[in-house]
Amino acid sequence: MKKYLLSIAFILEGSIEGEQLSFSSFEGMVSPQYLGFDGQINIESDSDILEANLNGGNLIINIVNGINTSSEGAPTAIITINEIVSAVNNDPLVINTGSMYGTQDPIEVDLNGYKILMPQNDQSLNYIAYVQTVYEVGTYSLLDSIEIDISVTELGFSTVRGFFAQDAMSDSNSIALDDSTVVHNAVLKSGDLSLTIDNSIGVVADVFFQIDEFYKNSTSLDTSFTINPGVSNIEIDLSGYNLVLPSDVDTQKVNYVSNISLPSDQEMTLSLSDSIAIEVNMTNLEFLTVTGQINPVTVDIDPVEQTIDALPEELDGFDFEDVEMTIDFNSSIDLPVYLDLSITAYNDQSGDSVVKNVSQNIHANPSIQIPDASTLINIRPDRIIARGSAQVGNLDSVGTVASDDSLSGVMTVKAPLMFLIDEDAVIIPDPAELVEEGDSLGISDDIIDAALILQIENQWEFGANVSIVLAPDSLSIINGKVDTLLSGFTFNPDASVVDTIYLDQDAFQLLKRSPSWIQPQVRVLSDSNSPVRFLSTDTLKITIDGISSSIDLSTMVNGE
Repeated sequence: MKKYLLSIAFILEGSIEGEQLSFSSFEGMVSPQYLGFDGQINIESDSDILEANLNGGNLIINIVNGINTSSEGAPTAIITINEIVSAVNNDPLVINTGSMYGTQDPIEVDLNGYKILMPQNDQSLNYIAYVQTVYEVGTYSLLDSIEIDISVTELGFSTVRGFFAQDAMSDSNSIALDDSTVVHNAVLKSGDLSLTIDNSIGVVADVFFQIDEFYKNSTSLDTSFTINPGVSNIEIDLSGYNLVLPSDVDTQKVNYVSNISLPSDQEMTLSLSDSIAIEVNMTNLEFLTVTGQINPVTVDIDPVEQTIDALPEELDGFDFEDVEMTIDFNSSIDLPVYLDLSITAYNDQSGDSVVKNVSQNIHANPSIQIPDASTLINIRPDRIIARGSAQVGNLDSVGTVASDDSLSGVMTVKAPLMFLIDEDAVIIPDPAELVEEGDSLGISDDIIDAALILQIENQWEFGANVSIVLAPDSLSIINGKVDTLLSGFTFNPDASVVDTIYLDQDAFQLLKRSPSWIQPQVRVLSDSNSPVRFLSTDTLKITIDGISSSIDLSTMVNGE
């Protein structure tokens, strides 16, 4: 039997005749392939780093392989970064990814112990990756891809060599103020901003320093200066600056920013211990004005003494019924001022004293009324002393206080002449000279008796009993060594009277004495329970209108 060989050929084509056949996925073997790719990691810095020794940081590789869905047949990759080298032997960093399939956990490489070497004209990390597939049965999704992402985070340097940007170092901090006073705005009379700068980097540097809370001529405090290696002390005069702080924050502070500018054209090496440290202090602050919520300040008031010499001795026995004593203050302080005053009246002769205490916010009411002031005046004080303290400001109100603010006061005493009259109240005016030495009233020896014609005009609300005394001199009257010329003459309130008072022989003889001093004594007659009132126009006028006499005619008849 003849045998025949049958040969069948299959041609697989794409959707169009002659087009290669394509697969979305398949299971099988793929011939080993060697693939390569590269990339770049930019170093974002204003400085040009030539060499940097790392003491921290991580290189992170994220791999997503959508082609290989299982470890069978999955490729591996070798990634090399030439700019990152071992600090020991300068070998570049090489990372073996191992089998790559699906979404893998990130690969993290600790960079401590490595260093970075870069040319000045290429500030980037360049990596090269070699990918090798494996010849074994696997499952492949040919419509997907392999993604590899490489990043570097949290780099730390022990030393850096390179060309540094001008603003290579920056620092910001704050200075807390005394929170007891909430300052909104203040004008400084004087003050010092002291900067102590420790430059340990070994090069000359420029410092740009700014505080936004201090203003002068609508411009914030902004200054610059050059520092040499070592310690520098800089003083900034704060006179004339305005301090402006927000009122809606709990902490009162000023914020400063310092930028250190290094020479950009000079290669230098900086170590971890190299720094420029700035210490900032504010001292000797003195304000012209402060606006805000002022912490209460208590100030002692030095005693103020006022001598009292306006109360005549003639008013002994009269007690003032109504006395108005006020202290009117003139204050330029635009804040509450709480006064605690002690008003003390002293009668140095009797040893009596009376104290009155008052408290008042004179910002709300600048006039202080001393209560029951008549008790101060009725001891007939020689002096009145005011002492106490003033509390300025409180945290519940906003106001302004200035260095030239002042507080002054004037005490005024108004004592209407309305009295309670004691039983022994006597009005005794100063004595007057009636007859000079060597002179006389011209009473003839022929006159045997005499009478005084008195005219009294009384506008007072009380009556009185009048006595008239004589003495050879004023000192005798003061010492009470007197002779009574007239006593017991009584007149009524608010009345006028003309009367003749006959003198007895002893009194008559007193009129012939030379020299002679006279003094009326008026004993007031009034109800001690009812006050009497004096008006400025009220007067008591006692006039000796004349002398009537009897003449001894027998001497004339006898020719004597």
